[in-house]
Amino acid sequence: MIMLAVYRITTILVLGILASCSGNLGPREYLQWVENEDNGLRVRQATTEATYSLQYEPAEYKALKSMERDAINQTNLMANEKRFSSLHHFLLKIRPKKHQFDSDDALIEYLAYELEDNIQFIRGRDTLKRTVMYHLESPTGVKPYYHILLAYPRTDSQEDLKLKIKNNRLDTNEVKFVFSRSLLNNLPGIKIGNE
Repeated sequence: MIMLAVYRITTILVLGILASCSGNLGPREYLQWVENEDNGLRVRQATTEATYSLQYEPAEYKALKSMERDAINQTNLMANEKRFSSLHHFLLKIRPKKHQFDSDDALIEYLAYELEDNIQFIRGRDTLKRTVMYHLESPTGVKPYYHILLAYPRTDSQEDLKLKIKNNRLDTNEVKFVFSRSLLNNLPGIKIGNE
């Protein structure tokens, strides 16, 4: 009887380990995995003048975030993923520590129109000084953080992805984020259950 119980427990543990090693997560677990700083797709940097958080957003993540929960199925996921797959997407959060501007409106105008000139996307030897998409989300209700959506063209490069914010009017420090290519090539998949 004891041997049977030990066998069942061992079998359950082995099956659990095999399932977790498959690299496929349910939609909710996938979103949580991408947003977990321990997994390397969200990186935080702090300087004397601001705190930055940069979230890399894979195409699958963007697809899931754009879908209604009851519309998530394999066909819809693949169609939405295709919409986002030609670009590298990022969400940059900035929290200024000091106020370098005369007013909140001046800070918002700077973030919306001028900071973009100080952000570089580096992929191997290529440096892109302009984004394909740069959008400051409305700061209403999210102070003291300001959210900026960024997107850059995707290529077949096998280099690490780097994003650099050069010293600027908001922050005299240079900030650099790195996402390793090995991490980006080994993201978990999404398992759609029979919901």
